[in-house]
Parts: sequence; C-alpha cells; structure tokens
Amino acid sequence: MEKDNINACYDLGATTLNCGSNFFMSGQGPKKETDIVKGWAKNYGAVDDRPYQYKGMHGWITTDKNESDEAKAARKEADYKELYNLYMMNNPEAVAMMMSLGYKDGMDFREWFDSIYEEKLLPGSYDDIESYAKFDDWSLPLNATYRFGGSRLLMKESRIMQTPIGAKMGLFSNNEDTRWSIKNELKNGHGVVLSYYADQSRPGDVLGDKGYMNTTNWAQYTNDYKQANHAVCVVGYDDNYPKENFTRTVEGKTVEGSTPPEDGAFIIKNSWGSRDGWVERDWGIDGTGYFYLSYFDTSVSGAESYCFYSEKEQKAIGETTIAQYDLLPANTYMSMDEIGAKADPTQKSMMANVFTSEQSTNLYSIGMATNTPGTYVDYAIYTNLKDPSDPLSGTKVTEGMEIFLYAGYQRIVLKKDIPVKKGEKYSVVISEHYKDDDKNSEVYKELIPLGVGVAPLKIKGVINPGESFISNGEGWVDISTFRESIIGTLWESNEAEMQMAFGESFTKDSFQIDNFPIKAFGHKANASIKIKSKDAVKKSVTLKVKKSKVNKKAQKFTVKVSPKAKLSLSLVSTPKKGKKMLTIKSTTITLKKKAPVGKYKFRIAAKETSSSRKTTTKTITVVVK
Repeated sequence: MEKDNINACYDLGATTLNCGSNFFMSGQGPKKETDIVKGWAKNYGAVDDRPYQYKGMHGWITTDKNESDEAKAARKEADYKELYNLYMMNNPEAVAMMMSLGYKDGMDFREWFDSIYEEKLLPGSYDDIESYAKFDDWSLPLNATYRFGGSRLLMKESRIMQTPIGAKMGLFSNNEDTRWSIKNELKNGHGVVLSYYADQSRPGDVLGDKGYMNTTNWAQYTNDYKQANHAVCVVGYDDNYPKENFTRTVEGKTVEGSTPPEDGAFIIKNSWGSRDGWVERDWGIDGTGYFYLSYFDTSVSGAESYCFYSEKEQKAIGETTIAQYDLLPANTYMSMDEIGAKADPTQKSMMANVFTSEQSTNLYSIGMATNTPGTYVDYAIYTNLKDPSDPLSGTKVTEGMEIFLYAGYQRIVLKKDIPVKKGEKYSVVISEHYKDDDKNSEVYKELIPLGVGVAPLKIKGVINPGESFISNGEGWVDISTFRESIIGTLWESNEAEMQMAFGESFTKDSFQIDNFPIKAFGHKANASIKIKSKDAVKKSVTLKVKKSKVNKKAQKFTVKVSPKAKLSLSLVSTPKKGKKMLTIKSTTITLKKKAPVGKYKFRIAAKETSSSRKTTTKTITVVVK
C-alpha cells in the first residue's frame, strides 16, 4: 500500500470475484461491529477498543459542531498533506480540481490552501448532514491480534454465479440460468453479492434523472455497457416489478432506452442510506438504502454468495486449524499444456500442496477453489510422506470425487477424521476437470491464485519451494520453478487488455501469482474432561451429548487429575436403559458412535495421598470441551 496515502485502498471497490472467497476461507473474518480488541485504543491511539466502528482512528466527523480546535487543526493538516501529495504526484483529478478553485502555477501552495480551505475544501457538503471525515486515519494493522480478536465464523463455501448479462457482437443477452441461480440462493437464505455501475446517484452527487437511476422510484436500469464500480447485496426479487418504474424523464420528455424490455427486478440493499445514529443520507427508498435493479441491467458483472458455519455448528466442530499457502484471489485457470508441461489438455493432471503439521490435529475437511460451473474434483490425502517433493510418497488415507454446481471456494467434509502428528508432512492432492461441450471431451485445469499489482495497491505473491506441486502423471514439479513461465503466459495473452484498463505503467511485473488454492482444516483430536480436585470424594457428574457432526463419530474423553491421585470411574446411567453407550477404561471415557442424545451420568472417585501419607478426599468438577 502507498505509504504516503494510508487510506488509498479504501478508495477502491472490491468488485473482483473470488477476493472475498479467498479472504474468508483463509479464516479471516467476518467480524461483528460490536467486537472489542483489548488494548486497541491504547496501542493504536484510537478513541476506544472497537476497531470496526464507522469512525476513523481519531473519530473525526466532518460537520461536528462540537469538534475541538485541536481536532480541527489536525484534520486540516491531514487534508493539506493529502492534497499536496496528490499535487506533487501530478494526479490529474486533483490538479483539475485545484485549477477550478483558482490555483495557478507559481502560487504558494500553503497560502492558496489556507485561503480557500474553510469555504471550499472543508468536507461536509452533504446538505449539513453529519458525515464521516474523509481524511481521518482509517488504516488498520494487519496483525493476527486484530484479525482474530473477538468472535469470528468460518466459511463453508462460496458460490460464484455467471454474469447475468452478456455481450456478443455488440448485443446484450440475458442469462436466465444465472437469474435462476441468484433466486435459488435467496430462497436458501443466502444474500448475494452483486456488482453494478453506480453513476451520479452516489453519495455526495446531485441526484437527478440524467443517469440510469429513476430516483422517484429508486429503480435502476443501465442500458449501455458500463464497467461495474460498486458492490451491493441482493436480498430479494420481484418478477412482476413493472418495467415502467425504471423509465426516466428529463424536462418532461421520456429518455430513449430507459425502459427495460420486460418486467422484473432484484431488490438490493446498498450500504448508502443507512440511518445508524451517526449518519443519515437521503438515499434509496425512504432513505433506507434499498433500491430495485432491473433483471436486464447491462452493468452487472457478477454474483456470489458466502455460506458460513453457524455458531452452533462451529462449536460442535471445535477450534479449527487451517493449513494453507494461498491468500491472493484465485481466478486464473490454466492447463499444464499452457505452461509447457504437457501437450494434451485432456491428459489428466494433478496439483498438490504439501503441509507440515504445526501441531497434532485431526483433519476433518479440505478446501479448494473451482472456476467453472460443473467442475469435477478428484481428491486424495497422503500422510507420513517419505519424500516431501513427492506428494504421493506417503500412505493414502482417503480419496474421493465431488462435483460442484457453482464455481467458488469449495469445502469437502472427509468421511472420517484423519490424525496427523506435530511435525508430520502430508499432502492434499487435487485434480479438477470439466466437460468441454463444444469438443465433447474432458479438460483438466489447475486453478492459480492471481494478484494484480495496480496502484495504489502493491501486491506480492510468495511461493516458497516445497509447498505446491504439479504433475501430469510422469513426476512432480515444484510450482515455484514455473513462476516466471506462468507470468509470461498471462502477460502475453492479456497485455493489450491490461494496459488499456490500467495504463502503460502496467507491466509484466504487475502480475503476481500464488500457491495452489488448496487448504486442510483440522480440529483437536479428542475432547477432554478437565478435573480440578478439591475436598471430597465420589462425585456423580454428567456428560451431555447433543445432536451434531461430532456425535456421528466415536469420541474419547480423557480424564485428568492434578496432582497425582488414585482415580476410579464407574457408569451410573445412560439415556437408554440397558444400552451402555459409554465404555470406561482406566482414565478414558469413550462415547460410542451414534450415541443417542441425552445425559450420561458416571461417577468419578479420586483419592489423593499427601506427603504425610494422610488420605485427603477431593471434590471433582468435570468440564467437557
């Protein structure tokens, strides 16, 4: 990120598909606005310990009548530095704005800035409505304490739908299959991210009917090709929404082409227009931020939904570890023949990540990205690798095949937990293919995460030797050795398009690639019962069993007593009389597979001998985790 503009990344919209998929699947977020990161205010000079508020580090508000003189001076200085930096970089928009406000070459910049700041540059031009200070410090540290502080949920999968509108030979066509898939996601309770072109109806712009939004009905229909520049959330749809509601008029005359060919609209929730006590923008239906987007809007560039584990599901799974190397957006499919590794795209190829377990864990699922609807995924896991450069050199512990209706980041729940020890090397091997209907053949492709270094964002992809491997069945090659070849292939096929989009400063070095998007998820091997000994003997305790994924497998609970004690366990009762679903041996209690939901009572007796050889009785508390 640009050091001289800490807020640069917040000026760009995340409209690229897969960005959210990789981010969430890596275990980062989502976060609640109520989350507290202890020490946040003290360590980062913030107003309090809630980093997710809609306030910058200093809590500045542009039209706050009670703003202190100190805050005003600091805000003015921040405004000055940002504008001066833009001027020194010869930013065309900044220079044009300055010229329109009377600046001429040779003027003293500070003197000119001070003379017009209060009247013309001071933020707060939204009809005297409170708004957030553009030049406050909105930067956030990228450390684990920040990312993982407070509660977070893990993503099950993302589902990427094809673009609803396509263009062929200059004519727009509507993809009814994608429209159906968005509706289906909504019916299943999933909001859908959608990107579209937001024109003069953005906050701060003067609203009118010269753009594509009918601001009387808050209904948008774009009938020209426009690049999407904003992301919103689809929350509903109305097949019978009248097409006439999109029609715009200027000076009493109907704007040609402003009426869609048919009825129907998605119901959208925008982030603009929220009324939350801090900001109130008159945007959307009744100022709520909701609006209608025609099924036939031609600026829509994609649709994606994210499905997360519920808090209850995640609690049943337990604390999760994630083995991973990829963090960049996974959106580039390449076959091995395209990078010179094989001649036939129908020849089966495999990709693999080799991991070293950082702690003893049980693998319960794996994740991988797909980029084409209807992708077949063959998978296998090998443990105790004899040769870390050969992903197949260990013991194959599981294998299978899945087909995925949507593209996205997928997760496969394993048939049984796979234990791996701390320091053990293991591999997750993947082969992806789809049906090429035009050629009636199977095409094998590898999905490579791709980052594009475009100012003001600077992205660096890191691929270390010994992490990701690729094979065509004749041996494995470390993907780090193919890095330059892959980047060269991407540059040759995208040079003209990229330079047109990002300017001549965009070069081959702007491409950054990452490891294969393959992850392994694990959780603690066994639940444990922790015993705290205090002053009594023989205590009846209860082990509560709930219906969950955990309950589908036999579970061991190890009873630990500290300090050393003589321990005995005995079964008291089970939910179903006559059927003992608990087995007790030594200090281990095993819950049998598919044990009925209920309460299992068992008795623990512990006698602890002190150094004076006197017997002391202890009270025992059982905590199941």
